[in-house]
Amino acid sequence: MFNKVKLFSHIIKSTQNWFSVTLGHPSGNTEFKTRFRNGREEKIIIHFAPNKIISDAKRVYRKHGLIYTINAVRRNVWAVCTRFFRSIRCFFWPGRFKLNDIYFEYSCHPDIWRNERRVEVPIALAVVKEAQIKGLNILEVGNVLWRYGGSGYDVLDKYEVQKGIINEDIVSYIPKKKYDIIISVSTFEHVGWDENEYGGKSSNGQGKLLLGIDNLIKNCLVDRGEIFFTVPIGYNPQLNLYIETNKLNTYSCRFLLRKSFNRWCEASWDEVKNVKFNFPFPFANAILIGRIKKQETN
Repeated sequence: MFNKVKLFSHIIKSTQNWFSVTLGHPSGNTEFKTRFRNGREEKIIIHFAPNKIISDAKRVYRKHGLIYTINAVRRNVWAVCTRFFRSIRCFFWPGRFKLNDIYFEYSCHPDIWRNERRVEVPIALAVVKEAQIKGLNILEVGNVLWRYGGSGYDVLDKYEVQKGIINEDIVSYIPKKKYDIIISVSTFEHVGWDENEYGGKSSNGQGKLLLGIDNLIKNCLVDRGEIFFTVPIGYNPQLNLYIETNKLNTYSCRFLLRKSFNRWCEASWDEVKNVKFNFPFPFANAILIGRIKKQETN
């Protein structure tokens, strides 16, 4: 049935963050989010009052110059148009994909229509929903799902500074309570690999991911608790090796392969192991959906 309310909410979300130019400091009614890129801190507008557009554009001009300001406006006006039409397109033709004989709808969120989160998010949200129905304690590693409706659980993220987020490293984090399930979406591939891009120290700590997963299992999970995670294939070559040799100790591995720009199908490891990241389609062209279980201790 045609849902006008849902369509309208998608249109509002698609235009809400349109003027996302990088500024040095907040002012007025503008709400900012801090992120790290190439080792430096940036502040990005995430909610913008319309009457502040001109004044903020002037401030950007004074700080960065005319060319930067023109390019910023051009990029973000284009983003308004594309997000608007993506929202309408995703609403009317979301489509479905199958994983382990279960059908999921592709995510309709306008920010992820062309990357792997289009399939990762609906799978992860289904896991969250099932765990919450059962009353399980949930920890998310990497602050991802809140953007797409996830809430009501603890979040561990070393670099994303927001209220309510635990800013600790997965290698050393020891919680006061243990969790029944830990969920991570497109986060493990960054651990020890390219953390400097998020404000961390040097990259390529080859064994850090294994140490982090070991700490999550030993200190964060209850007996017979699980880690559910998704990672892109081909982004981190060391992670590919871990997958092939099962150093992650997964008891379940499922793979999705990108067949076209917006179509994903279940595949085997042999079909995805040589898939490249960012080719032939933008971002991931194959992903792993894995599960790790903590054995019962005596």
